[in-house]
Amino acid sequence: MREERALVAEASNETKIAEDTQIDALFESLKVDVVRGIQDEGGVASNLVEALMLAKYLERVGDHAQNIAEWVEYALTGRYKGEVLG
Repeated sequence: MREERALVAEASNETKIAEDTQIDALFESLKVDVVRGIQDEGGVASNLVEALMLAKYLERVGDHAQNIAEWVEYALTGRYKGEVLG
């Protein structure tokens, strides 16, 4: 049973890492769009900055989810970021 939970935790952690990478890429893409929008449409700059801040907060939520997944994997398997600890 413990081995089964370890496999599930590892697969879940790999998924979270992949999703976090996608979230990071989306944030970087949005940041480029916001800068371009501010340069082109100065009147909506405050709205664009607020959208960028919201995107950054969501990106941080993704980072925290990844950290939680890594610690769950450690709790179930003794491995942290692929390395056996302790």
